[in-house]
Amino acid sequence: MVARDRAQVPAEAEIACGSWKGTSRDGSNEQQLSGDLYQHYSNRIEQAVAAVAISGGTWAAVILGGLLGLVIAGSGIGSTPASTAGILIGLLIMAGAGVYFFFQHNNWRTSANVHERLWRRNAMKLSEF
Repeated sequence: MVARDRAQVPAEAEIACGSWKGTSRDGSNEQQLSGDLYQHYSNRIEQAVAAVAISGGTWAAVILGGLLGLVIAGSGIGSTPASTAGILIGLLIMAGAGVYFFFQHNNWRTSANVHERLWRRNAMKLSEF
C-alpha cells in the first residue's frame, strides 16, 4: 500500500506563477527558482517598456509640420510685408510641430516609466512568494 501511494506522488512539483513555470523536488533549489522568476519578469519588463514607443502618426505629423513650415517660410522670403508674414507663419508652424513632438515624447517617456515601475513592483511581489 505504501509503495502504491508513493508511486502516485510525483517526483517533481511544478510551480506556476503567472507566465513563469518552474519545478522542484524538495524545495532545496529555492534560490535558483527565485532567480529564474526574477529574470523571467525582468525580461518581460524590458519587452513591455520597449513596446511603448512614439507612434508613426506622431513622427508623420512632426515631419509634415516641419516641412510645411519650411516651405511656407521659404516662399515668404522677400522684402514685402506679406512675405514677412509668410516667414512668421512658417516659423510658427515649425515651432508648433516641435512643441507637439516635445509633449508626445514626454508622454511616451512617462508611460514607459509607469509601465516599468508597475512590472518591477509586480515582479518583486511575485518573487517574494
